Amino acid sequence: MPNVSGHLSFNLIDPHSKDPTYNHQSDLSVPRTVAVHRVRLAQDYPFPDFLVKLFRRSAAQDFVLLGESSRVGTPYFVDDELQEADDANGLLMGVVAVLPRDDAGETHRDRKNLLAAIDNTIATAADERATCGPNADRRIARELFRSMDQAREGIACYFLRFALFRTGELRIWFNLGDFLGRDLTVSPADDMELTAAGHLAPQVYYFIKDLLHAHYHHDPHSDQLLPLTQTATQCVAVEQASSEAAWRSATLRGLTRVVVELRQGRSIAGHQQAKGIIAYATAFQTVLARVRRGRSIRDPHCAETRVIPYDFGNLVMSLDAKDASAQSAISARMQFFAIIVGIILSGLALWAGAVQIQPNLCTSLGTPDACPKIGPGPIVSLVNWIVANPSTFLVILVTAGVFVFIAWFRGTNAFPWVESGIRWLRRLSEALGVQISRWLDGMDLIGWLSSLLSLGTIIYLTAKVAIHLAPTTVVPPVNLDEKSAQRSPWAPLYPLVGQRLDQSGLLVRSLIAPEMRPLLGDDYADFLKAFPLDALLQRDGPLLTLTSGASPGSDGGYLIIDPRTLKLEAGLWKDGVLRVHRTQGKMMAKPKALLDFLGAASGSDAGPTPLEKSTCNFERGGIAGRTLHLSGSLRASDFCEYTIELHAGQSLSFDPKQAKGLDVLVPDGSGFKSIGNSFIAKRPTRQMIHVTWSGWHPKPADALKPRSFYVRLSVH
Repeated sequence: MPNVSGHLSFNLIDPHSKDPTYNHQSDLSVPRTVAVHRVRLAQDYPFPDFLVKLFRRSAAQDFVLLGESSRVGTPYFVDDELQEADDANGLLMGVVAVLPRDDAGETHRDRKNLLAAIDNTIATAADERATCGPNADRRIARELFRSMDQAREGIACYFLRFALFRTGELRIWFNLGDFLGRDLTVSPADDMELTAAGHLAPQVYYFIKDLLHAHYHHDPHSDQLLPLTQTATQCVAVEQASSEAAWRSATLRGLTRVVVELRQGRSIAGHQQAKGIIAYATAFQTVLARVRRGRSIRDPHCAETRVIPYDFGNLVMSLDAKDASAQSAISARMQFFAIIVGIILSGLALWAGAVQIQPNLCTSLGTPDACPKIGPGPIVSLVNWIVANPSTFLVILVTAGVFVFIAWFRGTNAFPWVESGIRWLRRLSEALGVQISRWLDGMDLIGWLSSLLSLGTIIYLTAKVAIHLAPTTVVPPVNLDEKSAQRSPWAPLYPLVGQRLDQSGLLVRSLIAPEMRPLLGDDYADFLKAFPLDALLQRDGPLLTLTSGASPGSDGGYLIIDPRTLKLEAGLWKDGVLRVHRTQGKMMAKPKALLDFLGAASGSDAGPTPLEKSTCNFERGGIAGRTLHLSGSLRASDFCEYTIELHAGQSLSFDPKQAKGLDVLVPDGSGFKSIGNSFIAKRPTRQMIHVTWSGWHPKPADALKPRSFYVRLSVH
């Protein structure tokens, strides 16, 4: 039984379990009584225990331990000389009952009732143990033993004896008659019972070890670091001594093998686990590997000289050296990682800043057409994808960061949930690979490849489901083709082609209906009236069009829908004037049917260019908000109007050189005048100002196109 101090404490028996445990000793002069019931699963499926219980009930077995401490000699060394102390509670001895599952109706009911009675007795005694004396402790243990012994006539209940010494030595034994609970001369054991006798002793060992040992330095699902060794069954002194030396050597060899395997890895966490296992091995080698007790638990100790010791001190020094080297490599990788991340983030920030500055820069230079356009490309596609999938992008970044941290820096120990997940994936893929290898008559290479394939499939399907569940934002595609139109959120509009307006409800209840009112503003009601109920939605390539079918000289309207870019263009021809409203961005090409309609509207001033509205933006900045940032887009004949609170004596100023082609105007009688470089308020007022173009004289074709502007005003 592993223990790092070389001195087991019987007071700490499964202290963190929620199941009832009776563990009581009224004072040091009387024995300690222990009663424990646990359900243990003997399974190697890559699934949690509660799932295995559902489809493989036989994997679960009930273990009941009844034990009582006793006086025994405990060995120790003083100046390398063997000594033995009389320990009043140096031995925990008793019986472990194993009750396998049985689905037969009456047997299942009897077994269930017995276990419920055991749990009730333990829980009640645990609640009342403060008032229990030594006789009450023994009465509880004997009552539980008697109830199980009597139940053996109707249910399967196997008894195994055990003796656990403070040094960690655990002995498990049984005779077949006591194991089965009957006279074998009358009813011999059958094959199934003999098989159970051969397999239950290791399970009892693991059960007792789980009660007294916490798995700090290895995976609890792979708890076979220490072997269970069968000693000689006959009372032959030579064979007994040989067996005693054999299990001690096997224990040291098993612990050392695990340490060497962990040392060969590159994980610092693995090296720390190796040091923890070395601590247990050193504690075992210090006392228990150097002494042996006779066949009887009351026999005195003698020196064990046939076990070859290991030099764990040099092994620890080697691990320390590897850790120091690994720490140096981690520091170098961390610096490299920080530099790479900084370069990437700085590059993206510079690119984003350049994209934002470019329009204002080109406008201020008076050469907007000379600036290069940003077209479709990998970076634009990436930005579009990030905007459309913010949650997925964040999860990918976090996952990538965790994997980089695990692979380059500290392993999985820093993330317990990640370590559990990786352990489960590894167990699942390995189980699938082993099963496939068995089906193929032991072809290990195929099993290994199948394991890798199954692991990759699990990760891929998990990522696929996660991406599918993550929320997305609608973003127009970068590449405008027929496929992008079919993938568009507006693709359901295509089946409406050929339907009457009163059938399709295009303008009032379709996907674009929520976009129409903000787009048209005050013209919304007139736009709806312009279309007859029998107007048909038409398609020209990826574009959808709707026209009122007006005759020359009459009022009407048209609508262009581009599902690829999620853009709209709506025109209302009224009183001989065509007013066009469209989504901001590049102008859409008009289909031939629409050009015919516009041509039929005699007197129309529409031309091929739709009208875009000017936009005016305002933002405060600087200390105490004394800097005013005025921006937006203006047509040559428009202005942006702002109102600013000014105190008497405060002034507004701006640099005309920085705002090329722009002027700031204030009211002057019935008109407006330029403020020049500055304007001073004579009294507290809400000062109105206009920003307009004064130095931009566009060509007639560009007169209706808004142009970006920016003015920086200072308040003093």
